[in-house]
Amino acid sequence: MKKLVLLALVAGACTPALADDVGTVTLFGRKFNVQRFDYNAILVPNARPNLVPPDPNYQAEFGLTSVEGTHVLSASKLLLSSRQMASTRFGPSTTTAQSYVVRYTLRNNPVTGKLESIDYDKTIAVNGTGGGYVSPSRMATRGITVNTGSTGLGAGGNLVSIGRFDPNNLLRAFAIDPASPFNTDIAYTPTDPGSVPASATPTAGYGFSVNPPNNNIEDVTYVPVNDRFYTIRQDNIFADSQRVDIFKTTGGHVAEFQIGFGTTGFPLDGNPGQAKGIAFAAEGPQLPLSLQGEGGIILVGLDDVGPGVEAFDLDGNLIKHENLANNIETDPFLPPIYQSILDLGGCGAILAPLPNPRPERPLQIESLGYDACSGRFFFTNQSDTNPINTCPYIFVLTPSCPADFNQDNTVDNTDFVLFANAYNDFLTCNGDLNYDETTDNTDFVLFANAYNEFLCP
Repeated sequence: MKKLVLLALVAGACTPALADDVGTVTLFGRKFNVQRFDYNAILVPNARPNLVPPDPNYQAEFGLTSVEGTHVLSASKLLLSSRQMASTRFGPSTTTAQSYVVRYTLRNNPVTGKLESIDYDKTIAVNGTGGGYVSPSRMATRGITVNTGSTGLGAGGNLVSIGRFDPNNLLRAFAIDPASPFNTDIAYTPTDPGSVPASATPTAGYGFSVNPPNNNIEDVTYVPVNDRFYTIRQDNIFADSQRVDIFKTTGGHVAEFQIGFGTTGFPLDGNPGQAKGIAFAAEGPQLPLSLQGEGGIILVGLDDVGPGVEAFDLDGNLIKHENLANNIETDPFLPPIYQSILDLGGCGAILAPLPNPRPERPLQIESLGYDACSGRFFFTNQSDTNPINTCPYIFVLTPSCPADFNQDNTVDNTDFVLFANAYNDFLTCNGDLNYDETTDNTDFVLFANAYNEFLCP
């Protein structure tokens, strides 16, 4: 216990990921500043130092690789989940390839609000095949969310994890802030008549299965507006069978809708990317104007086959598809060459066309998230342990002109009225421009500076 605590303090204090500013992009009609962070550089204490048999690649600290899940808790807190931990940048330990769920702190400049670093905060859950950390079974994390509601699995703000290789595609819950170093399972038996309880030993009594109908689970998000879990069913991208399955938090299947529509000619005669990530974007003044008025949006991330993001209303109607890569081949008689609009730096930005091997396509948007207070989008590149295709980045997109609340590219009297209403409430984040989750005098100064400039940058 003491050793783990000491390692957590050292890791949290000394190994933040610093921001790389990598330009701007326009997404859903709004301009964003893009920052890139190397999550593999944020060292996490090894939660299983007493593994039996001993791990020959043991190190005191690790950096995450192969990140599968992203969930934004607030403007200052973030969860990431991985399928494995790597003992070196390119060489995973063969005996500790387990799932971790880790909480990070987003360090915003208190005066300007600019995100300066991402730091390790706490390990929430860990899988294991030995050493006593099987609680109650292995956790093959594919996606994570938090049930902020009052009913069902994980109710009261706890972590909900989904794993394809848990018995029968299970949704399971863990304490979001466990008193022990990690892994406080929450026992739950679904109450909905149409549910499929976890019944296989040793997971009986811990959560419920989403199969049927979702036999190929990839990610999950909780939607507080209707108290539902939305899950990705990743299927054959050529068969128009990629779907979102919606479940009650008490276990029953409610509805489904198709995802992965793509656009004509991208990348193969309209063939979409492979659906990987899902997130809920709450209604608010920082949500792109093209997505407002629906009471919240379902975001679906598409990975390397055709990188993109799709926005749906809560009933599954497609609102907009955005590509995250463009064809840079100018000769119409040559095969397309796709270039990421998110700067991957030295690890490569060119996505070779199919059917080239996977290592040649380094952009793998495996999961995504959204924060309603800051209006930030988070896109997490999975990264692999193959050094050719290791781009362990999380991209954070912050509105370039957050004081433009009505998004008309000017900061004028209309925005002043909207800001004044938020300022009078204080505790609301609707006018929060330095991302401390209140609207106060610091935000007033930032708004006044933008108001004096009038035109958005």
